[in-house]
Amino acid sequence: MSLIVIRLKQYLDFKGIKPSTAETSIGVSNGSLSKPFTFKTTIKTDTLEKFLSVYIDINPNWILTGEGKMTKETILNHAIEKENIEKLSRVDLKIQLESKDNLITFYKNKADLNDLKLTNAFKIQESKVNLAIKKLEEKIEENIKISQKLQEQMEEFFDYTNLRDNIEMAKKRNNTKKEENNNH
Repeated sequence: MSLIVIRLKQYLDFKGIKPSTAETSIGVSNGSLSKPFTFKTTIKTDTLEKFLSVYIDINPNWILTGEGKMTKETILNHAIEKENIEKLSRVDLKIQLESKDNLITFYKNKADLNDLKLTNAFKIQESKVNLAIKKLEEKIEENIKISQKLQEQMEEFFDYTNLRDNIEMAKKRNNTKKEENNNH
């Protein structure tokens, strides 16, 4: 395998690019890159030229000689990648925070709704209890009136019974006196 092919493979591995993806992106037939990687052969010059024209961050001097850095402006590229990763992380964090805020709001609203349902249910139960208490109070009042009427009737009965007993006793005394008078 030529050193150029080895370095191309290192570059693709470094970038995480599959040989088939690179072949498609540079417009060459399948196997133009993957066969030299697999069978340790050389690649055509026009394939290398197309590769270098599409993947512009690769250092052509490094590909041909192995000297220098793999990519042009590696430090700048890493800084840009790092900055992009940090931006993405901030965006991702912001999205996560917004999602958490939305979840908190959702559950807070759900809790408020449950509280409202409980409050309404409590009010309904309270209303039912108050109605039952009112009915009981009415029944108690009705029973008190009935009890008072019964008591009045009993008092009248006892008054009548006492009166009758008194009349009977008075008649007996009267009869006893009459008998005593007749006997004398």
